[in-house]
Order: sequence, then structure tokens, then C-alpha cells
Amino acid sequence: MLRSRKQSWHNRGFTLVELLVCITIFVIMTALMVVKYGNFNQSVLLTNLVYDTALTIRTAQNYGLSVKGVKDASGAPVSCGNSTADPNFQCAYGVAFDSSAGNNDRFTLFAIADPGQVAGSNNRISISTYTLKRGATISGVCGGDDTCNAIPGQQLYITFKRPDPSANIVFVDSGAPQSSDDYAKITIKGTDNTMRSISVRSNGQISVDI
Repeated sequence: MLRSRKQSWHNRGFTLVELLVCITIFVIMTALMVVKYGNFNQSVLLTNLVYDTALTIRTAQNYGLSVKGVKDASGAPVSCGNSTADPNFQCAYGVAFDSSAGNNDRFTLFAIADPGQVAGSNNRISISTYTLKRGATISGVCGGDDTCNAIPGQQLYITFKRPDPSANIVFVDSGAPQSSDDYAKITIKGTDNTMRSISVRSNGQISVDI
């Protein structure tokens, strides 16, 4: 009789309550994993996007220092200087950011003859416009110093022109251009409100803040 009871205990399956508890635990763990994976995926995508944006600024710096020629929409060379030797290789290159509503989902790589006239839209030669993916937006641009409180603005222009590797940084707020000699910061926000930023210093240093 004792042996029969022991065999019956070992052959017994899950009760309904035990089965419901196991299913509940499984559902909770799966839901947590899905949520965590979604947040992780958004974070990785935003980080990659910020690095791509910083790479575009670095591209402008390389173009500005490597005397890359500029062509207009028809493919004709654009003259950016008064030199008769190489007027097509005098352009400065830069990146324009705009945090105002309706424009905060893109930024532009451009060329310009005179970086001092960068705030005038008619003076810039657009090379490429990049659209931020996955609902990311430029949440703000600012500069002046590391605290980023000195010069807030809506528009930011960062240009590079040979032979100087330093960055020419200009903010525009309420239509009035103001120069920042030291520092600029671009903050990009993801759909989950996670933020990453890019710092550009006047000495040409470009870094990503994660």
C-alpha cells in the first residue's frame, strides 16, 4: 500500500492552480523582457543617430580642410573666392541645425563662400539634407560654455574653412546672429524622451555625450 501511494505521488501532474501560477509568471517575465528590449532598442538607435550626426559635422570639417570643390545643382563648379588659381576650392563647409517646430527633424550639410554670412539663407549652397529617423528630433541648440546657458538659440551654424581647423560657431535667435567662440551643443531627443548630445568646441573638437 505504501509503495502504491509513492508511485501515485510521482505520477501526479500539475494542478490547475499551479498551472495558472506558472503561466502568470511566464507572462510577466515576457512582458518585462519586451519592455526592456524596446527601451534598449530605442537607446541604441538614438546613440547611433547621434554618432551619425557627429560624423556629418566631422565630414564638413574634412571638406573644409581638404579643399573639396563645390558644384551647384546643375553640376557646374561654384566659385567661392577671388583667387584666379583655384576659385572653386575656397568654400567653407558647415552643418546647419534648427530646433524650431517643423524644422527640428533634419539638418543640412552646406558650403558657403563667406562663413561670416552664414545666417543668410541665400548665401548657403545646400549639399545634403539629412532627416532624423525613428521620430527623433533636435530638441535644442545652445552654447557659450559647458553649462550651455550662455547662448540659447533656435538655429546653429558650424562652419570650417581652410587653413584653420577651428570651428566657426554662430547661433541665431529671434533673427539676431550671435557668435560663440568656445562651445556649441546639439541635443537630440528620442521618442521615449531619452536624450543624447553632441559638443563642438572652437578648437575643432567634436564629441558625443552619452
